[in-house]
Amino acid sequence: RVCQTLPMGDDFYALARFGHDMAHLLAKLSATAQQDTQIATAVDELQRLTAHLQEQWQCPVSIDVTELSGYHYHTGIVFNGYINSETQPLVRGGRFDGMQSYTQQPRQATGFSMDVSRLLAHTQLDAPSIVLVDYAALHNADKTQKQTLLQQVESLRQQGYRVTMPLDTQDHPADVTHRLSFADNEWQLQSV
Repeated sequence: RVCQTLPMGDDFYALARFGHDMAHLLAKLSATAQQDTQIATAVDELQRLTAHLQEQWQCPVSIDVTELSGYHYHTGIVFNGYINSETQPLVRGGRFDGMQSYTQQPRQATGFSMDVSRLLAHTQLDAPSIVLVDYAALHNADKTQKQTLLQQVESLRQQGYRVTMPLDTQDHPADVTHRLSFADNEWQLQSV
């Protein structure tokens, strides 16, 4: 009843009823609303963003144009990111343009906040493989052997190993999984 007395009231009603379903909302908007350049620009931006997210990230995207959460400085799209079937967002953020930076030049930006502790509850990290270079072998290595060692260390790091080159005999991580020792004229990786 309130919407019936407002200019473009049917559009407000459609927004309230179909704000979470872009296809239905666009079908229900009046010709005046559909021809409005600001509305058309906003709809186009939302549709391009939705298509991009679905193509690039292969994630389900839902748009609710009635979403009003956000901060007073947001000037564009605000978003919430959810994980699994949780009802509270894991990530919240939005677009803000025209903020003053230290150079006093207006800048464009997108910011977000994330609940990292909740993210960790959904993340399973592989235990790292930690390699300790044998201190005695390192200390006694000649220039050629050290050069070979550095190449092997780089190769191991590229494979995802964490390699520690100790400063003395007591310098070692507690959770070592491998040892890199010099034997038979070569550096050898051995499980601990």
